[in-house]
Amino acid sequence: MANTATNSFKRPLADTVNRAPSANRLEQFGRQIDSLESMPGINAILQPLLSYLQKPFEQQDMQRIVDLISHDNSLTAQCLHMANSPLFGHWQQIRTPRAAVAALGLQRMRDIALSCCMLRLLPEGADQNHLAVLWEHSLACALLSRKLARRIGIHDPEEVYIAALLHDLGLMVNLRLAPDEFREILLRALSEHRALEELELAAWGCTHCDTGGLLASRWELPPMVIDVIQHHHGVSATSEFRAIVALIAICDQLCRASGLGYGFQEELSLDWERSPLVAAIKEDRPASSTVHWPKLIEELTAYLSEVRKLVSVLFRFK
Repeated sequence: MANTATNSFKRPLADTVNRAPSANRLEQFGRQIDSLESMPGINAILQPLLSYLQKPFEQQDMQRIVDLISHDNSLTAQCLHMANSPLFGHWQQIRTPRAAVAALGLQRMRDIALSCCMLRLLPEGADQNHLAVLWEHSLACALLSRKLARRIGIHDPEEVYIAALLHDLGLMVNLRLAPDEFREILLRALSEHRALEELELAAWGCTHCDTGGLLASRWELPPMVIDVIQHHHGVSATSEFRAIVALIAICDQLCRASGLGYGFQEELSLDWERSPLVAAIKEDRPASSTVHWPKLIEELTAYLSEVRKLVSVLFRFK
């Protein structure tokens, strides 16, 4: 893959992790998470909407969806903004939530609702441009992961989508638990074009994978989601969901190598013929062995141009 960054770094794709996080700092983070009252969950409007959107299509009533959306001002604004985006090419201005739902479709409605949930995790007063970049990466990774899951026959690609959307949950945790330190790490990553997890590990002995895992466990998220959050920068050989973690790790790397990362384009060593992540998927999902991975990666890379437009609409509106 061509690299256009002037100050990028190159390192191999991770396979296994053989480190233990710093006990002292991670214990400190754990105590902070246990006593943290300000970390929001999914609010009373978005929770029932997300639950409703998971029902089979034939059991859903559009008016019920419209009613749920209409009770949340920011969600309504986001839907109308996206529905009127040139990305979808509608000739007439869309003015009501019902028209927005009809124009966008149920899958995009779920994407928007989940994205709104994620945006509400952002700390007040934080640099919104930097935070938008972080969540653009998470949504791009989620969209790419869902497409890859479908292509290789994963049973429930929507579960993969949610796990990928939340894979960097620990970044938001770090912004709340150690805001000044983490901003310094983020600015250093941007200026030096270095990976966030490398700088976190050097500073704290643990990374957003560890802190995100702590919060995910506190929220009692599904085991697969917790596993992805904890291991997406290095697939554990003992992971129960090794293939899913590897799939999301691939998409994470593709996004970062294509400039949909943390504000800069990374040059990563992506050798798909000998990739340990591809090998993990093939081992755990034998049906994927027939997939021509270099060609599939080309297809996913081409899809990223569409993803880039979508995430910019979702996160860059006033």
